[in-house]
Amino acid sequence: MLLLRSRFLPLRPYGAMALGPVLLLRRGTRLTHTLLRHESIHWRQCREMLVVPFYVWYVAEWLVWLATEVWHEACSRRSDKCAPSASNAKLRPNAAQRAYRRISFEREAYARQSDPTYLSHRPFWAFLRHLR
Repeated sequence: MLLLRSRFLPLRPYGAMALGPVLLLRRGTRLTHTLLRHESIHWRQCREMLVVPFYVWYVAEWLVWLATEVWHEACSRRSDKCAPSASNAKLRPNAAQRAYRRISFEREAYARQSDPTYLSHRPFWAFLRHLR
């Protein structure tokens, strides 16, 4: 992977982001073996999905989980009806973060980032096992 340090990307609170074979590392973020493995898992996912479909799926799954998080927040605030309205369905900062952690690609990467041999025996499309 090609490493590029950036002042602006990835956006906070993230410290690193794989864009294809390029690893964007926010200034001030330490490059560790765990972080490199996490992003290498994303690069493998990206290659096996032929790049563009990976990013389409990633964003689509994040949007679905984000809508789910907003819906649940709205339901927890209203006891009479479980339907978000314009006034109560505001996006709390944690909703986007929780949605990110529920993406199947992220679930696989976080689950396996500590295993130094994972990429050598990783099954094809292993992220599917992390779909909920």
